[in-house]
Amino acid sequence: MRKFKETLQKALDEGVTQLPDDIEMDFKMVDRVYRAIKITGSKTEPDESDFLAQAEIERISNREDFDKHDIGNYGCSFFMDRKILELAMFLPRKNKGIAIGSICSRHGALYRENSDHIMCFIYEGAKLSDDFKVVKDEEVDNDR
Repeated sequence: MRKFKETLQKALDEGVTQLPDDIEMDFKMVDRVYRAIKITGSKTEPDESDFLAQAEIERISNREDFDKHDIGNYGCSFFMDRKILELAMFLPRKNKGIAIGSICSRHGALYRENSDHIMCFIYEGAKLSDDFKVVKDEEVDNDR
């Protein structure tokens, strides 16, 4: 069995949190998923820093109100509908972009929260950025 990224694997091993009962370890590729990413002058394409769980981001995980028992803080969130992502993340806005791509079993385990939102619990060594690209402004009308 593959190991999850270090932060999640440690939390699971120590019994801090647990995976949902209905998690999918082996699933068909989920195509056309969207994720908000950081865009700067020098960073114009997704990289692995765009696919971190909240538990992996120190400024978030070190906060007093961070719930280390909530499995949702260890997953990477994706939206099935671009418009819902835009509403949820208040997009477009400065230094934020939208990436479109696909996720599959080699990336991690999948949890389908609802028909609009899924979460991937990423395996150690998986590289999601290879399967995502930034949605360009001229693609907006074609993508919706």
